[in-house]
Amino acid sequence: FTVDGLAEVLMDHGVSDMMVELGGEVRCHGNNSQGEPWRIAVDRPQENGRSLQAALAVRDEAVCTSGNYRKASMVNGQKLSHTLDPRTGAPVTHGLLSATIVTPSAAYADAYATVCMVLGPDRGAAWVDSLQRTGKDVEALFIMDGGGEDYSFWATPKLRNALEWLEPLSEYDSPSSK
Repeated sequence: FTVDGLAEVLMDHGVSDMMVELGGEVRCHGNNSQGEPWRIAVDRPQENGRSLQAALAVRDEAVCTSGNYRKASMVNGQKLSHTLDPRTGAPVTHGLLSATIVTPSAAYADAYATVCMVLGPDRGAAWVDSLQRTGKDVEALFIMDGGGEDYSFWATPKLRNALEWLEPLSEYDSPSSK
């Protein structure tokens, strides 16, 4: 909400080219200083260190990623996610490591990414697909645990074609992509 509010204030004051970022939530308008779309990176979902998985050219949209790969706890030898399913009160147990959402509003992008992290890869992909069918301007990228150092992904068709992959991933065939 704050990112959206700051962007609106800047636009009200005549700023047409901007990137507003707070805590990983990003909203971009216009172009960067080179006259190109803003380039937003998506992290590779790894516990330690930081490397980039993909990059995305963004203009007049917000990008937010929620993930379960950095904030986890070990309890009795089991890794527990910090994302809690509000229906059960328990940590989620599926293999979705990160959900990146692109939509006009940073508040909605953040909320949609969190919902997807609760739903998991199959139900999350189906939900995003249902949002698109109702006319919502929303794109998604999910990165799943493929076991060990391997990862797989699912993305909406438009986003899949727009991503610049910096590290290869195996594609995941979700029910909503059929």
